[in-house]
Amino acid sequence: LLPWARTWAHTLTEIGTASQDYAAFATRIASETGGIRTADLVSPTVSGGTAAAVLIRCRVLAQRVDRLAEILAEMLGSPRLDDSERLARIVLARKARIEESLIASGHLVVDGRVRAMLHPSGAAAEAIRGLGEYAALRTAGDQPDSAILRRIHANLAVRSRVTLSLTASPGLADTAASILTKVTDGLPESGSEAWPRSMTGTVQPASPLGLTGPLKVHYVARGLDMAAAGYQPHGSAVIAARTLSTGWLWNSVRVQGGAYGAFCRYSPFSGVLGMASYRDPNLENTLARYNEAAVWLRQQAFDGMERERAIIGAIGELDAWQMPDARGLSVLTQELIGLTDGMRQKQRDEIFATTQADLVRFADALAALADSPALAVFGPEDSLNSWATGAGARVERLL
Repeated sequence: LLPWARTWAHTLTEIGTASQDYAAFATRIASETGGIRTADLVSPTVSGGTAAAVLIRCRVLAQRVDRLAEILAEMLGSPRLDDSERLARIVLARKARIEESLIASGHLVVDGRVRAMLHPSGAAAEAIRGLGEYAALRTAGDQPDSAILRRIHANLAVRSRVTLSLTASPGLADTAASILTKVTDGLPESGSEAWPRSMTGTVQPASPLGLTGPLKVHYVARGLDMAAAGYQPHGSAVIAARTLSTGWLWNSVRVQGGAYGAFCRYSPFSGVLGMASYRDPNLENTLARYNEAAVWLRQQAFDGMERERAIIGAIGELDAWQMPDARGLSVLTQELIGLTDGMRQKQRDEIFATTQADLVRFADALAALADSPALAVFGPEDSLNSWATGAGARVERLL
């Protein structure tokens, strides 16, 4: 069911309710609110597990909170999930949008695939919003099974699974809470099936993978379980990953290699590090640069002005200014993954205290990247077939 979770959420605002068809319901949402849109959250938790949630994000003026509550009550209480004709159009449109985004966001495709090989949260994300979702929509074609969406709805649109997050001025928040909790109070207490609250998953086999499509460039990703390589999470990892992105990968993969971009991302909760390139004319050369990253990082002088700039940049990412709605989403996310203010402050303190020895310790674990089988490439068929022979990779057609 996971590959259909996002389609279910999207359908809530696009298919209408028992009292209104989709066009009238969409007009009502536009006239009464500042918008209702759906999204998803899939993330490793502080404890190393997986947090997965569907988000229904709403904006509304203070004097119309009661109208929003009525809309949400209908949307969650009586959606027209049996409207097969409308559902088919929604599914085909979603599949088309995903296909359009695959080439433009190929770096996210390969990065998501290597993370799916290394941690259950990555495998869940791959199923919910990655290639697993695309495969399900493609298989369904113009005849999606509405019973799947009704089953998801019966088990997720229930009181025991809803978390309500409000961002507003103090006086308004209390009033809005009393109105909006009536929406959740009107839902069934629990689902029709005994689904567990916590999500577990199995990682995909870690082996080199080539994905082909109508491309002239590559997206190249390699991942490593830093925890398995002996690294203990520390705030300095933010600086290390950022330094690799803006230093080594920028110069060797983008400037010298000709790619449009490259990045390094590390999650302290899953322990997974991933490097990926964007619109990259090279394949073998980029993989070689990834393998040399640990040596480069170990040799960097981390003192004086360079140290100060790195710390300022890392703190700027950690504590970037946010609009109120984005701040509210950040607080909700931290609640769902178990991240406390104390943990965030500890990370800040460790960033400020970062030394050369911390980067060397990160580089020592990163050296294992060269032997990691968590590798995925999206690119033209001819070059991937040539590379796959020597890399022992399997090749699949994506587009």
